Amino acid sequence: MALIGSSLGGFLATCIAEQIGCRACLINPAVAPHTVLDKHLGRYYHPVLQQHFDVSRDQITQLQQLMPQQLQQPQNYLLLLQSGDEVLDYRLALDYYQGATIKLREGGNHSYVGYADELNTIAHFCQLG
Repeated sequence: MALIGSSLGGFLATCIAEQIGCRACLINPAVAPHTVLDKHLGRYYHPVLQQHFDVSRDQITQLQQLMPQQLQQPQNYLLLLQSGDEVLDYRLALDYYQGATIKLREGGNHSYVGYADELNTIAHFCQLG
C-alpha cells in the first residue's frame, strides 16, 4: 500500500503512513498546518479553490494533535516540491522530511506544475514498498 497526497492531503497521508508504516508520495505537503490555518480562523475564502471554508479552533487543535513530532521512517516518503509554491513554504518540508527522497524543482506553484511528468517517478517509488 502507498498513499499520495497534496497540500493538506500530504499532511494527512503523512499521519496515516506513520501509523501504518506504508510509503507515501507527497506533493507540496503542508507541514504543521495548524500554524498556517491558525491565521484563518472563522470564515476563510480560499483563493485557489475559490471556495469558503469555516476554520474552528477545535480543527486547529485536532491538526496539531495529529502531527507526528518526528518521522519514524523518513525513507518511506517521496517529496515533490516546487520552490514557487505561493501557499506553503517548501523549506519547511525540506527540514521536516530530512532523510526522505526529495525532488525540488525551481519555480512552479502550489498545484505542482508538470505533475504528469512525475507519474513514472511516483509509480516507481510506490511499487518499491
